[in-house]
Amino acid sequence: MSEFIKKIIKVGSLENITKLYEQGEIFCSTMKYFKDCEKPDARFDRLEGSIEISQFTTLTIYNDKKEIILSKNSSPKTIPLKKGFLSKFDSKIQGNFFCCTAITDENENCFLDSNLGAYKIDERFLEFGDTMLIINNPTHFILSMQEEIRNLGFTNNESLVEYYDSNIDNMQLSIFKKDKNYEYQQELRFYIENDNGNPIKFYIGSLKDYSQIIKLK
Repeated sequence: MSEFIKKIIKVGSLENITKLYEQGEIFCSTMKYFKDCEKPDARFDRLEGSIEISQFTTLTIYNDKKEIILSKNSSPKTIPLKKGFLSKFDSKIQGNFFCCTAITDENENCFLDSNLGAYKIDERFLEFGDTMLIINNPTHFILSMQEEIRNLGFTNNESLVEYYDSNIDNMQLSIFKKDKNYEYQQELRFYIENDNGNPIKFYIGSLKDYSQIIKLK
C-alpha cells in the first residue's frame, strides 16, 4: 500500500506534533473516544464502529401495550421525517486508532496549490490543531509503525479509508469505511486490536530526517 502514498500529513497541536517530529511519539486513542466525545468536531464520528448501514422511509413507535405512540404514516401523530438510516454496531469490536492523511497520485491535486507550489489543506483541519507535519517518506513511517506495534505484542491493520454516503447507501461497513462527510480528510488509518479500553502510546524514533513542521495559524 505504501508505494501508492506520496506524502503523509498529520495535523495537531504544536506540542503533540513536536513530540511526533522529535521523538516519534505515537498516541493511539480508543475507538470509544472517537465515537463518544461530548463535544464532537472533525475528529469524532458517532458512527465509528458501525458494521452495517441501511436506509428506511417509515418509522412507527409502539408502547408496551403495542399501541402506536408515533408513526410517520399516521395522522396526527406524524414524525416529520423524509428518510433516515439505521446503523448496526458490534460491541465486540474494540481497539485503538492512529489517524493521518495520505496524499496519493489520485488525490494530490486536491492538496496541491499549483500557484504556490505547496500543499494546502481544508480549513476544517484547523479543528485538529494549529500545526501540520508533512512526512516525506511514508514507506519508512508505515514500516516503523508496523514494527513497533508488533514489538508491543499487538495486531495491527492499516488502510486508506473508503467513504460512503449515509443518505443513500445500504452496505456492510468496517473500521476502514466512513461517511463521506469526512472525505476531505483522505484518511490513512492504523487500527490496533485491543480490548482493554485504554489509549496506547509508543515511540518509533525521530522523524526529523524525513519530515517538516508547518504552522497553520
